[in-house]
Amino acid sequence: MRLSKDDTVGLIYAGGRATRMGGVNKAFVKFEGRCLIEHVVERLRPQCAGIVISANRDLSDFSRLADAVLPDVLSDFPGPLAALDAMARAAMPNCEWVLTVPCDAPRCPADLFERFSAAWCAAEEKPAVLIAEAAGRAQPAFALIHRSVLGGALHYLSKEGNRLGGFLKNCGAMTVDFGDEEGGFINLNSFDECRAAEMKIPLDK
Repeated sequence: MRLSKDDTVGLIYAGGRATRMGGVNKAFVKFEGRCLIEHVVERLRPQCAGIVISANRDLSDFSRLADAVLPDVLSDFPGPLAALDAMARAAMPNCEWVLTVPCDAPRCPADLFERFSAAWCAAEEKPAVLIAEAAGRAQPAFALIHRSVLGGALHYLSKEGNRLGGFLKNCGAMTVDFGDEEGGFINLNSFDECRAAEMKIPLDK
């Protein structure tokens, strides 16, 4: 038995302040001739039944790229956990799983769902959360999360802090090893990093 893309919604995290880009909406910064988020949408869309973007500004611009745009219910840009909280509150009856990626990872793996699904099927105890690991580093923004655990994001945020990795670990996350494929998980957080990545200059992460 494998998981189904038909029961999976892709969630793109795009609700941050982008302080390292001077407040410019990072999702719309150009990379290789297109906006960062356009690359992400192109890679994510074949892996799921629909795409939701977590965003807190430029909502009309995001709406042309996704099936739905979800602003945070909480104030002050608390991060990805607020996006998971918004997903928990959203009426999405056909959504069993949420496949998450950040808006600034234009080379995110095109087989993310497939590899998460294979790992889930191979596991004796079926996890409610799977997160990617590359070159020995956990990548919690790249995850497959069962809808049943989304409701815990608000409680964790209010009691434990805003660390996405901490919340997912608390949910019993299983890591899925992507080997040394670190390039697919690189986040481009500044204009300099975008230009360096275009020129194939290794980024010091």
